[in-house]
Amino acid sequence: MKVFGAILALAAAAVATPAFSAQPVHCPTCVTDSDFRQRAMLEEAVTNAGGTFWVYNLPTGTVQKWYIPRSNGGGGGGGTPRSVLNSAAAAATPRGQQQPVEAHVQAEVQKGRAVYIKGANSLRPLYNVPVEMLNVPAAAARSVTDVLSDANLKAQLESKLGDTDVVASIIGPDLLSAIVDLAQMATNALGLKEGTYVNFRLIMEDGTYIDFHLSVQKTTADAQEDTARTASGQLVPESIQQLNGTWTTNGGADNLDRLGNYFESIGATMIDEGSGGYTSAITCAGGRCIRQKIK
Repeated sequence: MKVFGAILALAAAAVATPAFSAQPVHCPTCVTDSDFRQRAMLEEAVTNAGGTFWVYNLPTGTVQKWYIPRSNGGGGGGGTPRSVLNSAAAAATPRGQQQPVEAHVQAEVQKGRAVYIKGANSLRPLYNVPVEMLNVPAAAARSVTDVLSDANLKAQLESKLGDTDVVASIIGPDLLSAIVDLAQMATNALGLKEGTYVNFRLIMEDGTYIDFHLSVQKTTADAQEDTARTASGQLVPESIQQLNGTWTTNGGADNLDRLGNYFESIGATMIDEGSGGYTSAITCAGGRCIRQKIK
């Protein structure tokens, strides 16, 4: 089986990342030389230590390199450093020296821009994925509560969301190619590799959902903590410590009978109030939940 991260493994393992002499700063609004210089000066004002900065605009694919000498003033004591408080005034002062941008930095910006544009103006695009697309038999008729409580099911879903063919069918071959192209770069001066990943919102058959994160440097996706939600968007707790608040059916969108059974499975004490076989609300505090039952 082809796996997303495996495509990148050889390139990542073979290259030693060199030490870089400049700090990367993203400035999506920078257009003129003055814009780039002022952004570098504002960054220097945070530390008042002087330094060299790669200031890049990912949407336009432009980058400049600026050396900014140490600014006057600075911090001392607690609170906000004086240099930061006066950063607007500092940025208006014409100081700094523009330097040539290295070819590998220019290439990284261009490759990053390709991902950004094809990813709908993001290095971390989010895709809604109906669980049926993954063709995992064990996920049929299951809910997000099953994903949280069944480690084997979660592992199957994480593996599927790392499969190259599955990923390509979701995000499209053009974006996949752009991500792989960026990940295979020999250098990573701006850190765009670490900043690039795909988010999948996996929607179960009952409408409940959970987010998965696929990094360019991993072979499987990772289910993200605290992202499980009911069909209407209510939090699905992962532990008894999170069982605080009230859950409602939200007009019938959420199955509270199933949710109540899950709460019990993670250690909650369930107390029924009312009569009937239908749960209209659940209120929890301190590991104790009251389940409102109606006919």
